[in-house]
Amino acid sequence: MSRLICYITVCLILLLASAMSLIRAQPYDDHTIRAILLPSDCSAPCFMGIRPGVTQMREASALLEANPWVGSMNAYIDSGCCTIAINWQWNGKQPAVLENGTNTIYFTYDPNTGIQTVQNIALHTRIPVGYAILVLGAWPSLDSGALQGLDSAYVEVFYRNQFVHMTTTASCPLTRWELWQEPMTLALNISSQNISGMKKMGEVC
Repeated sequence: MSRLICYITVCLILLLASAMSLIRAQPYDDHTIRAILLPSDCSAPCFMGIRPGVTQMREASALLEANPWVGSMNAYIDSGCCTIAINWQWNGKQPAVLENGTNTIYFTYDPNTGIQTVQNIALHTRIPVGYAILVLGAWPSLDSGALQGLDSAYVEVFYRNQFVHMTTTASCPLTRWELWQEPMTLALNISSQNISGMKKMGEVC
């Protein structure tokens, strides 16, 4: 009886190992992720033709309304009396990696001209941190850090050359594998993010 159990166990382990090998052997299609992180249709930072520091509010609204992926939209006063933000939801036609909540465009206001220009595009994605690293390159240790919560760590990193600011929250203890598979939020803007005061990832959790 014990030999039969051992035989079945070994067979199941070999079957599982074979399945994992087949999965790993499949080429990963990172076309969509590359298009988001490294757009080829306009100069970074850019998303769906909207460029922080360049695109004005009316044009950004029109681009969102014309995009076949965008569903509901709403605008609201972000802070003070003059800064407006636009939220939008996807309609289900967007790539699966973009399914993860409400997205926002933040604007700056020039009191001299009355022009409101895109400052930041915040995207909630299902893109694992690890795939972003594969696309953007080595983790910039000088532009990354973490803060510890009760049972999790808030992690952020800024890729200066690509104008990509990534944030995520990972459970403690914070391991590379745990961090690698967490989905990330992206902020696309032209200004460097201030991450001073944060600890190195090895110093939290």
